[in-house]
Amino acid sequence: MPFLMRKYSVRKVINKHTNKELHTMNFEKSFGYIDTKKTAQWFEHEEGGKFLIAPLGNPKQVEENLKIISSTATEVEQTLYEAKMQSCTILSRSVLLDWDEVTNEDGTKRLYTPEAGLEVLYHFDEFRDWVIKKSTELVQSKEERKGKIVKN
Repeated sequence: MPFLMRKYSVRKVINKHTNKELHTMNFEKSFGYIDTKKTAQWFEHEEGGKFLIAPLGNPKQVEENLKIISSTATEVEQTLYEAKMQSCTILSRSVLLDWDEVTNEDGTKRLYTPEAGLEVLYHFDEFRDWVIKKSTELVQSKEERKGKIVKN
């Protein structure tokens, strides 16, 4: 079961007796969001379509990794097919979160589901690499922002 935490907001709190400001903590500001969609961004692919992508290493991805590791803990060896399938499953459930302006071969709108994402990620290596690249860019930009905050 995933860890659930209530949202806390930053607010100025003054002690009535001492008239001094109390220090409050904003867990989301300090440690990041638990909700993966809050850290995700929409990207347009050069071939068309818009894709909601979350940063690599997000809490949902860690959770999906642990599920798969615990379910395959007794297996020592995996085939290349199985490893690729597991990797794409994790990506479709925790990194590629949604899409827009994606159609089927007959031109009908294709809605995003983790299963549809898995199918596309598994069969189209260049697209999977693009999703991973964008997800990595989100991590790097977050680290750059943290660096600027620390310097200031």
